[in-house]
Amino acid sequence: LGLEGKYDVVVRVSGGGVSGQAGAIRHGLSRALLQQSDENRSVLKKAGFL
Repeated sequence: LGLEGKYDVVVRVSGGGVSGQAGAIRHGLSRALLQQSDENRSVLKKAGFL
């Protein structure tokens, strides 16, 4: 996507296990990137984030 270094992200999670929390963070970040530009959908989907 070429967005490295463009955003700072702070995430606070609670509940669930470490793997579930990581998955939820990944999914949330992917959805935020989709709101930025729908052109990101194919790349994120191919990488397994959606």
